[in-house]
Amino acid sequence: MKLSQILTSTLLTCEVGAISRASLVSWIHNTVSKANIPGVLAIAAEKSRELATETLPQATVQSAKWVAANRGTTAAGGAAVAGLVLVVAPASVVAPGLAAVGFGADGIIAGVFALSSPSFLNASQVNTVSVQASSAAVAQSSIGPIVSPSLFATLQSAGAGGYGVATVYPAVQVMGGAITSFAGASVAWVKSKPGPKA
Repeated sequence: MKLSQILTSTLLTCEVGAISRASLVSWIHNTVSKANIPGVLAIAAEKSRELATETLPQATVQSAKWVAANRGTTAAGGAAVAGLVLVVAPASVVAPGLAAVGFGADGIIAGVFALSSPSFLNASQVNTVSVQASSAAVAQSSIGPIVSPSLFATLQSAGAGGYGVATVYPAVQVMGGAITSFAGASVAWVKSKPGPKA
């Protein structure tokens, strides 16, 4: 079924206010029949091919040359982006970081769990390493009783989404702000130096 037929059958079943159905159907039919859809798609395909085969490779080469010539600015820019991530979205870094060391959403991650990866020599063979406990579990077993306002209790609470979030997230945001400020100052310092920009 053609698009004009679908639109015509849809319009015949609905109310159209002040415009007569016949004139509206005629307008839609004329508009759709005049549209050069295959021609538009051919132009879009040509522009996409040009973008993928010419423009993007040239931009990639130019970007790589600029990065090679401006290593200090590139590193500072990367640090600034990392700092901004810490400022804007601390949970995107803190939650996985706390979980990685053993402060999970349900408390301290303890017990034996296996880390497995496929063997590089034989894809059907899987190498498994048993990890006895997380860093947080080992620390907790050596500390003894945990007092509420301690660093360990605050990290445990932050990992579980409790009161520690109000302490840990702002601390990470301050670190992110410091990283971003230092990166900005580094870029300004590099740009103020005469000679080649490294």
